Amino acid sequence: MNLRTIENATREGLEQGYRIEFRKAMPMTVQRELARRCGDRPVQPGQYDGIDSVIDYPCTLDLPPAILDAAAAALRADPEIRRALRLRIADLNTRLFDFTGGNRDQFAQLEESLSSAP
Repeated sequence: MNLRTIENATREGLEQGYRIEFRKAMPMTVQRELARRCGDRPVQPGQYDGIDSVIDYPCTLDLPPAILDAAAAALRADPEIRRALRLRIADLNTRLFDFTGGNRDQFAQLEESLSSAP
């Protein structure tokens, strides 16, 4: 793995169709609140101890339930975002292979054991 692989993964993440579809579907009030409270957390190159909490951390939005319900309903009703998310998952699987040097089976076993844990 090299720096180019990391740069490609970062660029691909920013250019993904699901981000575009999400932003087209989401009201600006929700987008602003998500950015303020739940945005990506930066990780410095070489400092990987916090990488698991870059986007996967608890976050609470300070918005009325009706606004959140409407936003969630808009996402559920949008077939384009589903297709875009499927594509992103496929792309991430490719990058996982790139990052692990082909040790994907070991990661799949780890993922399976974690998902079956209580």
